[in-house]
Parts: sequence; C-alpha cells; structure tokens
Amino acid sequence: MESSSRSLLWSAALILTLWCCCNAQRLDSISPRTGSRNGGTELTLLGEGFAQESQFQLNPDPDTGNAVILVSDTLSVPCDVERDSTHGTMITCYTRPMPDGQYVAHVIVDGVPIPDSKICRGSYKPYHCSIYVAWYRTPTIYSVTPVSTLPGSVLTIRGRIFTDVYGSNTAKSSNGVNARFLRAYVTGMPCELLKPDSDDLYLLKLDSEQSWWGYMSCRMTGSYVGHHNMSYILDSHYGRSLPEKSVYRIMSLGKLGMLQTYADVKGVTPSSGSVMGGTFITIHGRFFDETDHPARVLVGGLPCEDISVSDDMITCMTPEQPMNDTRTIYPYSRGLLMEVWNNTRVNQLTDIWNYNENSTGYWTQWVDSMPVLFPNELDTFVTRTTGLFVPPSTGNFIMYLNCDDRCEVYLSNSSLPEHKVKIAYQRYYVRDFKQLASQKSDVLNLEKGKHYYIEILQQEYGGAAKVNLALFTEESRFTEDQTDDAVNEVQDIVANYDVFDEEQVITFNWWPSSVTPVKEVQKVSVKSSCASHLCGSTFFTLGYGPATTVPIPVTASAAQVEAAVDDLWSIKPDTVQVTKQEDDDGTHFTITFDSERGDFDSLDYDVLGFDTNITVDEVTKGKSNLETFTLLMDGIPTEPLPFNATESQVHSALEDLMEADCPDEILISEGPDVKFFKDYEDDYNYQVSGENYLLFFRE
Repeated sequence: MESSSRSLLWSAALILTLWCCCNAQRLDSISPRTGSRNGGTELTLLGEGFAQESQFQLNPDPDTGNAVILVSDTLSVPCDVERDSTHGTMITCYTRPMPDGQYVAHVIVDGVPIPDSKICRGSYKPYHCSIYVAWYRTPTIYSVTPVSTLPGSVLTIRGRIFTDVYGSNTAKSSNGVNARFLRAYVTGMPCELLKPDSDDLYLLKLDSEQSWWGYMSCRMTGSYVGHHNMSYILDSHYGRSLPEKSVYRIMSLGKLGMLQTYADVKGVTPSSGSVMGGTFITIHGRFFDETDHPARVLVGGLPCEDISVSDDMITCMTPEQPMNDTRTIYPYSRGLLMEVWNNTRVNQLTDIWNYNENSTGYWTQWVDSMPVLFPNELDTFVTRTTGLFVPPSTGNFIMYLNCDDRCEVYLSNSSLPEHKVKIAYQRYYVRDFKQLASQKSDVLNLEKGKHYYIEILQQEYGGAAKVNLALFTEESRFTEDQTDDAVNEVQDIVANYDVFDEEQVITFNWWPSSVTPVKEVQKVSVKSSCASHLCGSTFFTLGYGPATTVPIPVTASAAQVEAAVDDLWSIKPDTVQVTKQEDDDGTHFTITFDSERGDFDSLDYDVLGFDTNITVDEVTKGKSNLETFTLLMDGIPTEPLPFNATESQVHSALEDLMEADCPDEILISEGPDVKFFKDYEDDYNYQVSGENYLLFFRE
C-alpha cells in the first residue's frame, strides 16, 4: 500500500513538472521587426521554455530542438535556426526570401507548437512578435561590372547598399544608418572587401550623406570558371541583397548569371609545328578549371588529342591540318577583335575596309561582351569588330543592332569573310534596338557549334558612343519575370466557326377524329400530426413540371388548393376543379383537370414542415380529344395548339415560349404606396428628394 502511494506521488509530481514546463513556454518578442525581401535577416526571439538540449547534432531530428515558422495571412515560411546561438530563453534564426507583409513568429519546441495564447500574451497579429518585410529594408544589386573577367578579379556593384561601413570600427554609416556589411559572396565563395594584408577597402562608397545608394567592390576568391551570381549581406534590420532582374543575363549554356569567368592563356610552346600533326604542345596559363566541362583544345579549328590538364598547364598533340585550307581566320579564344581609328571620318561605312594597322589613329581591343561603351571624351572615330560567332544551339535566330551613331553588321554562312552579307544596319542614332526595321535581321537558321564569321562597322560623330549586338532565339525556358533578356511569347488564338439556324419539321401523318376525351383525375392525400393550433403554419407545395405553387397550409380548403394549382403556368390556360374529403387517414383533395389535353403526369409535392406525409395517386387516366397538341422546349410547354394550326399560330406560341412571364405577385405598375419607381428602360438619371425611403433595385 505504501509502495503504491509512493508511485502515485511520483506520477503526480512528474505530470505537474511537465505541465509547469509546458505552461512556462512563451514567446515575448522578436527583433529586428523589419527585414529584407530576399531573406538573410538575423532574428532574435526572446521568451521562456525553449529547447536547450539536442541543439548540437550531426543530423538533427526535425522533431527535436527549436523550429521557427513565420506566418502571414497567406504564407508560412521557415526561419533557419542557428543552433549554436540558441538556449532556453533565446533563439537566433535567419529569414528566407518572402514577399512584403507582416509575418508573426511561431515557435515549435521538440515538435510541439507554443500556443497562440503564449505568443506576445495572445494578441492578434502582435507587433512585438512580428517581422515586417519591406523594400526599404532590402539591399539591392542594380549592376555588376565587369560581366566577363578572370577568377580573382575585383568586382564592383551598384545598388541600394544603405551603408558605407564594414567591420566594427565605425559606429554608424556616413548617412546615419546603423548597419554594416557582413560579407559578400560570388557563387558561394567569399568576395573579399579588404585588400590583401590590409585594412583598406577596395571601394565602399555612398552617393551622398543623404543617400542609400552607392558602390561596393570586392575581390573574387577561388578558381572556378563558369557563370556566377553575386550577393551580399548587411546586419541589423537588413539582410541579403536582392538583384534587379536586369542584372541577370542568359548565358550560352542556358543558365541565368550575373557574370562569367574564363581561363587565362599565357602562351603556347613550341610556337610552330608540322602540318601533319603529332606535335606535342604545352599551353601555359591559369584557371584551367574542369568543374563543369572537360577542357577542349582546338588547333587550326581541329581538336587536339591526348589532352592532359593541370591548374596552370595543358599538354596535347596537334592534329593533322588539311592541305587545301584557304581560311584566313581560325577559331581562337573568346571575344572579338575591335579595331579603332581615332580622328577619322568616312562617307560610307564600307570605306572602313580601306583602313589597316598603318592608318592614322589605329588601336585595338578585345571585347567579349555587349554593349561596348566608349569614354565620353573619345569622339570622331570609326571601328571594325571582327571574329567568329558560335551559336549555343541549333535553331532560328534574329540579330538586333544598336549603336551611337551609325553601324552595320555582316554575317557569313561559314567562317570565311568573303561570304559575308549585310544583315542589319542603323543609319543614324536611335536609343535602342527596336526603333528601326533595319536594325533587325531576317530569321537566321544557324547550327550549334558551327563557326560563322561576323563583322560590325561603326562610326561615332560626337558625345557618347557605344556598339551593341543582341541575339534573339525563339526558344527559352526563362520568362520576363526572371530576366529582362527574356520575352514572353504571345499567341493569338482565332476560332472560326459556322452558325446555322436550327430547323425542325413537325409532320402529322395520321390524325384521328371524333375521339371522346377523358379528364385526368388525381388524388392528393395529406396526413399531418401537427398540433391543431400549429397546422395553419404547416405547409406543403404542389408542382407540375418546372412550376411550383405557393405554400399551401395542410388545413387549406378545396378553394385554396384549386386557386394555387390554377396559378401554375405549366397548366395554364387549363384549370382544375378540387374537392376535399377528410377521414381517419387524413385530408384528401380530388383534383380534376378541366382539360382536353388528356393524360397529365402526377403532380409533384414538397413538405415544408415536420410530421407531414403526402401521396399523389392517379384516379382516372386522362385521354385527349386530339384536337390540340403542345410543343416542349427544355420541359416548358407552349399553349395548346390546334392540330391544323396555321404558321402564325405556331410562330406566336413559340415566341411566347421565349418571353419572360412574371408572376402576378410582382407589381408591374405603380400603386399608391410606391414612393420611387425606375424601370431603367430609358436613362439612368434619377433624383429622390424629401423623405428618406428604403430603395430596392433589380438588375
């Protein structure tokens, strides 16, 4: 007995302890209360009863420890818990990308949610337990330069950066914002804001002391060659940056990226070899990265064999070259060669073909991205840009040309310059690609991997100068919501159809005469156990076809039932005669159809109360005298028509079938109690003055 009592005491103590622990769990506040649209905002949640154990796990169980969910009116978004910064009274988590709005924090401890009543004292949408996502707390990336570069290069972004502080040496930014740059990333690798072995920043500058906009520069780390995206994170109310969609470009591999890196070739040894091939060459350089694709070497446009790759060196054996090769341009590394002649004017752009490296003002540069922008101080020059274009896929393409001031683009159907033809041109300055029909080429059917010679001629008179070439393809998996480089497809669907009027022919091949009619007789039996003082409030309805009577009390007289059935438009113009009998089995209404239509379907019924039963029996089956017939449309009959009806009679009956026929209960004219009447058949202007009235409107 003593042992049993002790066991009960321990159980009670355990239950009490668990109840106290659960009751102690609560969420008091979160901070900060505003954050970035793109996530990355560090939230601190304060309260009691958070999980303290099981925080450090290699593969954490989702049902143990703490979980945070941010809930808006339409979304539930997890907040990623930082386990090593969490204890019994505090949770740290990082937000994910979320649309603008208010999000209330909900905490789950060891798989059990903290009740709403314990979240900021149970307030509805509590301010102190909410985070508000807004544009004015979202850092942005408006542009990235350069868009094509070597790994390890310094990148510069422009955007809404909010602050010019990195680290903790300065209390506030020069614009008064209490926020700092925490870190920057390029494709998951750190982008260093500080110069090596120094406390000096590459660039971190606001436009002014009142601005949120500015520039930040950082140096890429790693040796990855390919397509990259970039982001940075601020502390305090801010978080991860959100790129403008104009920053994203569609890369040649069909991916979205902000910039591209490439390998750096320093030299090739030996510099000459046999046209019969078999010469082992060594390519010296940097960033020979094979993360995405194996290295590929072309010599004279043909694949080099026996390739061996290291980070800074490639060796391979040259292939045999064709003996009748007449090419003057061979596939080479990335980019196009742009030749420039300063202080030069031409009458026709094709006059540029007469210039060479010995002409006055000559200089060159390699370009591997568009647009090419020239310094403002550079005026009165001409350019010729040449190279080989390799389509990323097989299909139909359109080229668009834009420049300042005038330009032409030529394309060959091979790698030979002598096959080139002009495909687009711009004779004077316009602001973009779509101002002149001549800026757009015809549809070009191109093959993936094939080399096409391309050439652009351009002339600049004065002011700003640029050359820009765009390639449009008919197929893409991206949309305008993802990048400005995409164009959503618009399709016009035109449906053509023929309309024919319905034609039906009614033929009476044989019609008997001198048929004696028999009137239809039906009996409606009503039995109700309603209390005598309530039977006047117990109702039923009768119906024929789509029409239904008004509610009829179970104590109704024969005249009431007769009037209700006579009012059914599905029976008109015929009428009925009703007699009433009562016995121990209930009330019986005998309904005789005063009609020569013949057989009627049994009346329908519906009970509008309890403890009431109705039956309908056919006493006498009606028989028509066959002097009339009716037509039905969707179950609605016409008035009876003579079997030898004229065309106008049938036409009139069918037209009546199409018209609306309002019940008599609906007033169609003004009575003495009508204060306002409007049928909206003429105009919609009206005015009511004087007393206040309750108005009813119909559509």
